[in-house]
Amino acid sequence: CQLFSESAGGSDLAGLRTRAEKDGDDWVINGQKIWTSGAQFSDYAILVARSNFDVPKHKGLTFFFLSMKSAGIEVRPIKQVSGASNFNEVYFTDVRIPDSQRLGAEGEGWKVSLTTLMNERFAVGIAPAPDFDEIFDLVRNTELEDGPALENALVRDRLADWYVRQQGLKNAHFRTMTALSRGGTPGPESSINKVVSASKYQDISLFGMDIQEMVGAITDPEFAAMDGLFQTGALSSPGYRIAGGTDEILRNIIAERVLGLPQDVRLDKDGAFRDLPTATNFRQDVDFAGVANFLQKRIRQYCPIYRDRHCGLDFNSEARVLSLQRPDHLPDVGGIDLDFGQSISVLLGCTTG
Repeated sequence: CQLFSESAGGSDLAGLRTRAEKDGDDWVINGQKIWTSGAQFSDYAILVARSNFDVPKHKGLTFFFLSMKSAGIEVRPIKQVSGASNFNEVYFTDVRIPDSQRLGAEGEGWKVSLTTLMNERFAVGIAPAPDFDEIFDLVRNTELEDGPALENALVRDRLADWYVRQQGLKNAHFRTMTALSRGGTPGPESSINKVVSASKYQDISLFGMDIQEMVGAITDPEFAAMDGLFQTGALSSPGYRIAGGTDEILRNIIAERVLGLPQDVRLDKDGAFRDLPTATNFRQDVDFAGVANFLQKRIRQYCPIYRDRHCGLDFNSEARVLSLQRPDHLPDVGGIDLDFGQSISVLLGCTTG
């Protein structure tokens, strides 16, 4: 299995915090990984961990392979909305890995990770069923109020779009396979396959349920059409758009590394990793008054209950807590107490009190 993602890092893989400390000829690993596919079944794993906190975040990583039977590893399956448990949390407590199981040079784990990620995106670039063949079969055997579904102009338009995408993905996949046969490696263009394939998988799954009308709500494979294939896809497809790189991350890769567009401004790439602000080490010189004024304007803009009233917004710099109080003379909509380091973005997008 592939031990990459962490709960605190989100889509920012280089923001990982699992620690690798050198101890003689061994490395001692402490930390947590999440969304690890198949960890409960795996005998071996590859792991990227932070071995140096005093350099920029992309330069302080080291890559290893290890046995999942090693002492100190705990695997906890995650129950998904689909009923499956494909993903896991994995905890490391003083796990020892020999230096001979390091892949690449110390501190060069990001380079190894990129190669792994490009191969992963090529591997998951073709989404599972339902695909065009399955939705076409369903449509061909479905009657709508105005006649056969296959004769409906809107349905035919959707089918044509999915067929074109399917053929484009197939040819792009063949092109990468040709490059591999000549000794190459999957490049950033594999991100295109993943973005297109994931959205198509979700669209087809949801459309398959819609076209079945009320019957589409049945999830029991014994009674649902085609053994509940479209219902399973509808529940699984959101996770597929996250696994192997979110749509947003992959679109950035396509823009910057395939199309050559300018990169986004990044303020976290050059300084030492340990100096980056987090929920527990945020800067003490933050202009709280300025932040409060800005937030109050945004809250009044997006939260109707605060539009013409005082917004009781307070910062407690010692406790790192931002408090938003209920206005007077309003129903008890409740206050909001949020961790300052993690929740500014939540308030910027709030719609109610």
